[in-house]
Amino acid sequence: MRGVIVVTAFDVFFGTVSQLESCKVFGTEPKMKRLCGALALLCFALPMLQAADDKSKADQIRVYVFTTGISDAGFTEPGQQDRAEAVTGLKKDLASRKFVVVDDQSAADMTAEVIDRGESTAPPRRTLAVGGGVTVAGKLSDVHVKISAGDYSAVIDGESDGRILGTKGVALGKAANKIETWAKENRAKLLATRPH
Repeated sequence: MRGVIVVTAFDVFFGTVSQLESCKVFGTEPKMKRLCGALALLCFALPMLQAADDKSKADQIRVYVFTTGISDAGFTEPGQQDRAEAVTGLKKDLASRKFVVVDDQSAADMTAEVIDRGESTAPPRRTLAVGGGVTVAGKLSDVHVKISAGDYSAVIDGESDGRILGTKGVALGKAANKIETWAKENRAKLLATRPH
């Protein structure tokens, strides 16, 4: 029957671990002591790593991403579903670019409101294919995001390039690029006016 031994960092460092040789789960005593030592170091290192992660997040720009939903009269706004999908995609894209996406607007350094998202058919174009070219009609997607910080606001546009697939993601990616560029250029001002 296998036994379980719980060892504290204090036990490892001050040599109060007893009867390690009776545990056959991990093999011999030196292996167990090494494992316990590694676990103890991990226990001491985790708080330091967490503190470093917290500091890096404190230096990142906090953004609140949203869109309008239901009108004052209780009706769904036209295009609301597309905008809600764009909010989800933009949150993921900005989080991957070292922004901290927050759920509370009062905690944000800036906001990004998806105000419109559309899709249309691109003009037909010839593509290269085996045995000759093929004429295809791609899609054009665009997204319009209003960024705001304090009294400042501007509209950022992202547009796809007429591909057949993935046009919405391309448009969101281009808008996220522009938002990232703006945030980098205005980083010092955003951090200086951060709400507490």
